[in-house]
Amino acid sequence: MRATRTASAKRRIKIVTSSIGAFALAVGMTFAAGPAALSAPAALGPLPRLANGAVDFSGWDLVASPIAGDLLAEDQFQRNGIDYKVEIDVPSNWGAPLFANTITDVAADESHTYSFSGGNAWTSDYYLTYAGVRSEAWPSSRSYFTTTLQGAPAVGTQFDLKPSADVTLRVTDVVRVAGDGRIAHDTTVTNIGTATTPAFGFAVTLDTELDTNDNIKLTKSTTNALHMENSSFRLYLALTNGDSLLAGDWQKVGDLDGWVNVNDFTAGQTVLEGVDSCAQFGLVNRTLAPGVSANLSYQERVLGAQEIQLAKVQVKLVDDDLAGADVQPRAGNPTTLEGEPLTDVGFTQADAEALTPTGYAIDSIDNVVLFDDDNSATQEIVVHLTHIHDIGQTTFTRTINYTGAGDLNPAPVVQSQTYVWDKDQATGVTTYTNGTGYAAVTSPTNVTGYWPLTAVVPAVAANAAPSTTATNTTVTVQYVTDQPQVILASEHGPEGGSTTVGAHQSYDPRGNGELSFAWDLDNDGEFDDATGLQTPMDLPLTGAYTIKVEATDALGRTAVGSFAVQAHNVVPVVDIGKDIAIGADGALKLEGSFTDPGADTWTGTVSYGDGTPAKALTLDGKNFKLDYRYAKAGVYTVTVSITDVVGAETGQATIQVTVPQGLGDTGPQDLEGVLTIGGLLTVMGVALMLWSRRRQAKLR
Repeated sequence: MRATRTASAKRRIKIVTSSIGAFALAVGMTFAAGPAALSAPAALGPLPRLANGAVDFSGWDLVASPIAGDLLAEDQFQRNGIDYKVEIDVPSNWGAPLFANTITDVAADESHTYSFSGGNAWTSDYYLTYAGVRSEAWPSSRSYFTTTLQGAPAVGTQFDLKPSADVTLRVTDVVRVAGDGRIAHDTTVTNIGTATTPAFGFAVTLDTELDTNDNIKLTKSTTNALHMENSSFRLYLALTNGDSLLAGDWQKVGDLDGWVNVNDFTAGQTVLEGVDSCAQFGLVNRTLAPGVSANLSYQERVLGAQEIQLAKVQVKLVDDDLAGADVQPRAGNPTTLEGEPLTDVGFTQADAEALTPTGYAIDSIDNVVLFDDDNSATQEIVVHLTHIHDIGQTTFTRTINYTGAGDLNPAPVVQSQTYVWDKDQATGVTTYTNGTGYAAVTSPTNVTGYWPLTAVVPAVAANAAPSTTATNTTVTVQYVTDQPQVILASEHGPEGGSTTVGAHQSYDPRGNGELSFAWDLDNDGEFDDATGLQTPMDLPLTGAYTIKVEATDALGRTAVGSFAVQAHNVVPVVDIGKDIAIGADGALKLEGSFTDPGADTWTGTVSYGDGTPAKALTLDGKNFKLDYRYAKAGVYTVTVSITDVVGAETGQATIQVTVPQGLGDTGPQDLEGVLTIGGLLTVMGVALMLWSRRRQAKLR
């Protein structure tokens, strides 16, 4: 424990740590260097620098006559739902250009200061080993600067060291608070002298005290990082640019006993325990020509005890061959990883391979180096996959067959070419790319009496677009009689209507020009009814009409084609008006008609609906009359039926006839040639009278 600790700690500091140390870094020492362990802090960009690499303080505010306890910068941030405040002060003993940093958990009202004796010293101590001489790097003069960079407060200092007559080392040191609460340190050593330095070492020693006895163990977090904790805080220290991170007893900084290289341990192992510990960030065996700089940077991070929980990383597989589409991982391996904040995630190439499905290859891994200390979101490790392809060659053929000429068919032609095939193991799809292609083949025209409909089977270009359906193919060339080919077409129509017949698809297989046409529409064997490519024709009656056309080509050759046009029957449409009521005499007199477009003959019947048999209708063209007397009151359905003779289809019409009450029930009477009741009684009376007279004559 440092004997210089005093009781002058500020009242607002509840937990204090020490950060003064003394360790001379030997020129010849060799420390295992490791890669940068932390990504750049949130919202912190590069520092403004001069041409020689030193920090450019020209736009910063110079702190005039700083005194102990001056607040140089402060900031607030929230992480994992907890509010923190960070303050950077001038230490009480500011004979060195150092800082006192305090971080406070606002709600818990607990603080941690990165300086000796509650702000009575400094956060860091500088050591220079030059020409074999180890010494604490106390400057002859120093300056403080403040500014805001990328929205975050920044505090800097600058001082010069002159280890030899012709070498001057300018040291600039900047402390910044990142948006996520990281405190980032950037120390730059620049040779502003006239000679190149010999190999030298430069180090910054940071006290790691978290309690009054300073004997809290140090634990390896990850490459170039360690942490320690008490009941209120966990403190992380990580080298982000430099040669070594050491941990040791501050009381032995003058020698090397008890100092260890953090990277000799694995994550989770105890690095030091039971000593008053320090951490040292160093540059080892460096030489600097005039005007050249060397950079040393590290970060501090404090988490409140309530924040310390396992962080999560999700592994995601994406298909770079399919625009980054998600890929389902192979079952049986974890895709969600958990670990202590700021420890190595430990995800390796072998882990990625265990998750990768069959048919894929790993292209790259966007690897999360550390578990983040922000538990509000899950980080991702993205494994970029590409498809594995099997490639080979195969031969396919194209066979051209000739048909239609009977025994005179030409022999088949077989062509072949080599295809390159590519099987995508991820999708299972095989694509083929042809090689030399197929040459065009002219169809033979020396087949007597026949002509090919395909003059040339076309070429297939080489290296065409890949296809998934490459196979052996067959092409058939059809031969036809070497004369015009007549093809007729027509729309069927109704009787009494018309249609159009045409020969639009007729052709000359030789291609010698247009064909001329002559039509026989009445099937009399004479092609004298019409000319041209098409013609109208009438369909007067139901039935089939045979038509023919004669085609003639430019060489005078002819061919005849025939076609049957069907006229379908139209059912007669009958009209006898609407339902009616007739007079008390029961007499029904109506006129009706029917329509039918065909040139047909028709028969008709009428049923009066009173139980009498249907009667034949006398047709006058397409008109008729109804003349009938009902014998008694009632409602009767009158049905008129008209049948076309050729089509044998019947059309009907019905109406309701109402006969009023009061009409006598003497039976049905047809008014044409039938006696009335009164006439019948008269006849009977006359007959009785004549019979009586004859009987009287006999009695005499």
